[in-house]
Amino acid sequence: NTNEVDTNTQVNNTNSVNTNINTDTNTDLPTDFSVDTSDIDLDNLTGEEEKLFATNSNNTDTDSDGYSDYNEILAGYDPRQSKKTLLESGLVSEYTLDSGAKVLYPKTWVAKNAGALHIFDTKKGDFINVTYFENSEKLPPQEWISKNDQSQISSEISQTTLINNRPAYKTSDNLKYFIFLDENAKVFVFIYKPSIVTSLPFITTFQMIVNNLKL
Repeated sequence: NTNEVDTNTQVNNTNSVNTNINTDTNTDLPTDFSVDTSDIDLDNLTGEEEKLFATNSNNTDTDSDGYSDYNEILAGYDPRQSKKTLLESGLVSEYTLDSGAKVLYPKTWVAKNAGALHIFDTKKGDFINVTYFENSEKLPPQEWISKNDQSQISSEISQTTLINNRPAYKTSDNLKYFIFLDENAKVFVFIYKPSIVTSLPFITTFQMIVNNLKL
């Protein structure tokens, strides 16, 4: 099966954004892309995510430690075992991006890269892309986004605060995040690309990846 992954980010050798990246990936994926987007216990985890993290789909706090499964996953903790991280539990793997930064991703997913583009394949038809840029001019976030991501309308971008109190910028549909570091000199762009735009079976997992960017 061949799946086309395109990004709205563009790169050249000077780290400015001006060339479209279109990457064809050929991965051994299941032919059945059916997903469970139900949320029986209303804890903001879809059925797919309950299976992914082996949580109790009928209990918002699987390990009964007073913290919801949703909040523990966002913070990088195992919702099944109190005080144990997702990495310690073996539910996720750590992936090194450009500039030495690291992110977490579910162990059952496939991680790969195509040049500056890092792709996390859910094996369910959805992809999460991460790209790193250098902002040598140290442009303010909104200005950098306006200049380098022509697909975005400035009014659709708002500032937010991640679970670790790190400031970030996101689109109104929550499918794209921009994180600026080192006085705006470094930019990480996270994009969730669902196979069906109305179905987001891994939206909390995407937010977990964004929230757990480590330098």
